[in-house]
Amino acid sequence: PGHPVVPAVVLLERVAEAIEAALGPQAHLRRLPSVKFLAPLAPGERFRIVLERADDGVIRFTLDRDGKAFASGSAEIGA
Repeated sequence: PGHPVVPAVVLLERVAEAIEAALGPQAHLRRLPSVKFLAPLAPGERFRIVLERADDGVIRFTLDRDGKAFASGSAEIGA
């Protein structure tokens, strides 16, 4: 109480939108095999999503605020 946070599902929805924006509308999030939240994000705080495509086709993502990661994980995409 008194310290609201952005729900994880909202942050993961933004990750899915960023993947689609980067790879096109045919790239749909299929699965999130790994996600780790290190710190909460308050409503209104600005953050950045960094995507990196691995050799195995998995998308690794990091969410950072002021250059410091507060969440990370991997995503599998499918057509």
